[in-house]
Amino acid sequence: MLLSEEQVRTYEQEGYVFLTNCYTSCELDVLKAESLKVFAEDTPKRVLEKDHGIVRSVYGSHTTNEVFNKLCGKRSRLAREAAARFSGES
Repeated sequence: MLLSEEQVRTYEQEGYVFLTNCYTSCELDVLKAESLKVFAEDTPKRVLEKDHGIVRSVYGSHTTNEVFNKLCGKRSRLAREAAARFSGES
């Protein structure tokens, strides 16, 4: 999945690009299952809702969790493809 010219322009203008359909259904199933483990970890990277204690967000899971690192980290398929696109490789 290479980024389109429009996605590259958006990234250059906004500093981010919203990607859709970039994980297979199997990869999503793995990430969903692993999310339950990550949400259960008591760490400063986990942010809870003040009133209900529900997990609001978790930061940096790709730096501490092997599954997230493999699928979302610097060496993931998505990162390699984006790096190739921005470096001019095909």
